[in-house]
Parts: sequence; C-alpha cells; structure tokens
Amino acid sequence: MTGFIGFTLAALTGGCTGAFFSRRLSERCEILNCYIAFMQSMTAYIRYNGYRLSEILRKEQDTCGFIISDKLINIAESGSDIRQEWNSCVDKNSSLRVQDRQVLYHLGEVIGKSDTEGEIASLSAAESRLRQCLQSAEEERSNKGRLYCTVGIMLGAAVGIILI
Repeated sequence: MTGFIGFTLAALTGGCTGAFFSRRLSERCEILNCYIAFMQSMTAYIRYNGYRLSEILRKEQDTCGFIISDKLINIAESGSDIRQEWNSCVDKNSSLRVQDRQVLYHLGEVIGKSDTEGEIASLSAAESRLRQCLQSAEEERSNKGRLYCTVGIMLGAAVGIILI
C-alpha cells in the first residue's frame, strides 16, 4: 500500500511540475497580449486625445495586465528619462523571454521623446515586433505545453516505480 501511495505522489508531483512549466508558457502569451493592448491604447490616446505619457500611464495603471509603478508615473510627470524605471517594470514580468524584453526596453528608450507622429510610429513598430514574439510564444505553447505535462507525469511515474 505504501508503494502505491509513493507512486501516486511521485506521479502527481511530476505532473504538477509539468503543469507549472506549461502555465508559464501561457503566462508569457497573456503578458504579451497585455503589452500589445497597452500599445494600441497608447496610440489611441496620443492620436485622438493628445495625452501626455504620464496621463496615459496613470489611466492604464490599474487596467493593464502588467506592472506600471507609481515611480514610473512620477518620473514621466517630471519629464525625466523613464528608461531605467521602465526597464525595472518590464523585468518584474518573469515570464517574458529575452527577445520580448529587448523590444520593450527599446520602447522605453524612445517613448515620450518625439512628436505625435513619431510616437505613433514607435508604438506601431514595437507592436509589430511584439506580435511576432506573441506568434512564436503561441507556437511554443501549443508545441510544448502538453509535452511538459506528459513528461512531468512520466518522470514522476518513473520515480514512483523506482520507489516501489
């Protein structure tokens, strides 16, 4: 009986570990979608309302699916360079890959530094690159998501068999 319980627990632990890594793939897709929606909102705010960066960040702070710190808003209000705090906020999203972060870091370097058309062009370019990242993230999720769960269960079962 103890062997069966050990086997079951090992298999469940492996399955949960696989599910954890599979969920991280889904989180990356969700966060990229949030950033894309944020860029679309920013474009609309800039094009149709003429909002400043600090106003946009304040409006989006509670509704976006990623972190916009109060410090970032305060820096934007003062007109200082937001790059360092922007990068800090991006880094808090642990599910993002290096290529995703690079696109967002570049956006932090250019946003808020040009006229309306320049801002819209920068946002459009960043959005297009993030869409490419999202496409690869969705492909990775569909290819590897179930694989992680299956491998986790199989490894857990293998450990359980060894324990028996």
